[in-house]
Amino acid sequence: MKKKFLILLLTVVLSGCSLWPFSSQKFEETWVIEPTQMVAPGHTFKRIQLGNFFSKTTMYSISSEQELALLLYKNYEIGVLEVPYISEAEISLQRVYLYLDTLMVSPFSLKQGIIEYKTAGSVQYKTMYIRIEPDEKYKQDIIRMSNAIIQSLITADMTDVEKIETIHDYLVKTIAYDESILELDLSKYVDHPSFTAYGALNLKTAVCSGYARAFLQIMRLLDIRAGIVSAQSIQHAWNIVYVDGEWLYLDATWNDPIPDVPGRVLRTYFLQSRRRFLADKEHRFDVSSENTLDADDLESFMQYVYSKISQ
Repeated sequence: MKKKFLILLLTVVLSGCSLWPFSSQKFEETWVIEPTQMVAPGHTFKRIQLGNFFSKTTMYSISSEQELALLLYKNYEIGVLEVPYISEAEISLQRVYLYLDTLMVSPFSLKQGIIEYKTAGSVQYKTMYIRIEPDEKYKQDIIRMSNAIIQSLITADMTDVEKIETIHDYLVKTIAYDESILELDLSKYVDHPSFTAYGALNLKTAVCSGYARAFLQIMRLLDIRAGIVSAQSIQHAWNIVYVDGEWLYLDATWNDPIPDVPGRVLRTYFLQSRRRFLADKEHRFDVSSENTLDADDLESFMQYVYSKISQ
């Protein structure tokens, strides 16, 4: 079960030669997320202004990879794709990508750059910028189909569990796993629709990341907290969802085994705790490293993303 990782790691170093160093550093303002929003309710991001009398630049002060990933997502929500920042912490762009990937319905790549400010050839300050480049050619089609599914299947009196079950069963019944992907050179098909929610919802054929992204899109429209889990070690993706005070896992792909049988729905991997989900020895999380996330990394990020912060 293969999952495509669309990662473009381009580091562009820009040298900003100047006759002056930054002479001041102060917090100018904060960006406070409305507590009514589902993603990052009540979270605060710090903006710093650096400069002197002649020139100033404003950026975010970042303390962790999780914070940077969430900041990127909240900017992406409002159409801002490039984020300048400074950080005293070591930031792995790969881990930022993986954290961000848990929240993204659209495939995307990241680009990162460095701006150095020099005086007499000596670097005085170094700032970073990071840019998200989403592939959204199917975005509106995905949203339209997701809303149509909700309108036809979901009723106001349903509990969250009933909504999750209904959507899970719909995906399993209507999607066929794209076995042709297994024969392709994936480096030549990086934008194949079977990796996307569009393949799952509109074309009715997908691989694991398509199932997972389709589920995430519909959960988001239903205001149910959810994310995507990606394990590089087994090249597979599934979902995590918040139900009755705990994070549980489901795998619509493996509940729809090949060969496809129309109308068949399995519940082998449906709303299970981490312990039960891993009991089959087939699912495995990656080991936490500079380039990978483990289960604790993932669950702590989900808690960070969706927990309401008091203002």
